[in-house]
Amino acid sequence: MRTFLFAIFLFCSTNAAMAQKNDIQISKGSIYKISEPTGHTYKHIDFPRRNIIIKRGAIANYNSLVGMDIVVKELIMNADGSTTAIIARKDGRPFFRFYPTVEANLEKALAIGELKKS
Repeated sequence: MRTFLFAIFLFCSTNAAMAQKNDIQISKGSIYKISEPTGHTYKHIDFPRRNIIIKRGAIANYNSLVGMDIVVKELIMNADGSTTAIIARKDGRPFFRFYPTVEANLEKALAIGELKKS
């Protein structure tokens, strides 16, 4: 009887754990907010490297991006099943004076905390 109750408890707990999965719904036009990177640079938002930004004459300050609202302009499905999004600033200005859009893996950026839903 004890093993039977344990088996039922185990079955119920695994079903409850499976129901906790949270699928992120990403759509064109969604608005997100950029938060602080986990390291020195963003891992899943493909901003240009600092030396490229400086060579083009802009200031490479990633701290100015924190708290900025962005909009998803386009979604691209990759062959491996991941989704790449083309993002732009909500206010319409380019990133670092020269880049109107950048690519980002929104699923990974949301999971790691680089982006947050507004």
